[in-house]
Amino acid sequence: MIRFLLPLLLLLLSGCQPGNPMDDLLDDYLKRISRVTEIDPAPHKTARDPALPPLKERIYDIPDIRMKALAALDLLECPRLSKVVAYRNSSLGRQMLPSQRLHYEKELLNELTGCIQYLQETEPDSTILPELQSITVRKEEQLPAIRWNALFGHVELAKQLTLQPESLPDEQTGQAGTLNTLLYLNHYLPDQTLSTPYTKMEMEEHLQQLIASHYSGQLIRSAIRLTDTLNAVAYLLETRLKQRPLCPNGRLMPTAERLQNVFRLLYASQIQAYLSRIDREGSAWRSAMKQLLQQLPPPPSEPMQAYLQQITSDQTPFGIWYRLDQSVKRHTSAWQAVLSECNLMPAGR
Repeated sequence: MIRFLLPLLLLLLSGCQPGNPMDDLLDDYLKRISRVTEIDPAPHKTARDPALPPLKERIYDIPDIRMKALAALDLLECPRLSKVVAYRNSSLGRQMLPSQRLHYEKELLNELTGCIQYLQETEPDSTILPELQSITVRKEEQLPAIRWNALFGHVELAKQLTLQPESLPDEQTGQAGTLNTLLYLNHYLPDQTLSTPYTKMEMEEHLQQLIASHYSGQLIRSAIRLTDTLNAVAYLLETRLKQRPLCPNGRLMPTAERLQNVFRLLYASQIQAYLSRIDREGSAWRSAMKQLLQQLPPPPSEPMQAYLQQITSDQTPFGIWYRLDQSVKRHTSAWQAVLSECNLMPAGR
């Protein structure tokens, strides 16, 4: 009997899982305003959600130039370079992750430079010097694209930037680890020392921090949910004001009182603080992302460029942060009109 009841019990429990409290709060805010105004919410989504482009559109195609030529050279005078080249041609070397490839290319360039300097001092007429110099130049030209791929071809950052179904919860989660990693990457990318803290192991450890949360994707979702909710509430208030006065001849009516209660109990007491937090954290996150992008070449495709503008710019009209700012202004203006008409504006405003 128990084995038949257990699946049913699990099913019932799964249906009772708590939702995201902030998303529930925003939903409740909109529903209450709709109920008080007796107006159904209109479709309020004005822009498509940002979608991370597929892998082929977000990374550079980088040919593995001249590795066979390097392997064929007589590098007995430069054993460390020979070892690095041999690793790249091994089975492990051919399966490197994008972040590991970046570290390898830095190591290879260091060894190429060291070998060239050694040969120039000991064997200036060496026949392999021109070949090594040519490969070094081409490898240096490839490095910006390899830096780009180390980030946007890596599963950790891709997971971070993927839009999540839920907003950030009301407690602090993931911000510190995400921003620390972005700051570390901002210094790691241009570094050529390959010494602590810019080692391959340190790099992977920082990238692992991104897996610990979906902070970026939840932050982006929070901005979108706030934008949609504030626009929807503004629409309801604007529509109600056009229909008939809320406070005819200055008389305070029940509808106006109920609206004021919703404003005070939900928006002013709870949502406004969350909005301020998302604005503040969004500013810090955008700053870290922009600094990181400054270390990199332009995006490899138009979809990737548009996507990054959409999530990092507060000036682009189709960007999520610009739209959030506009929704706040519209929402504020709608409430000012309602509260002013009924002489309910807070003192000092």
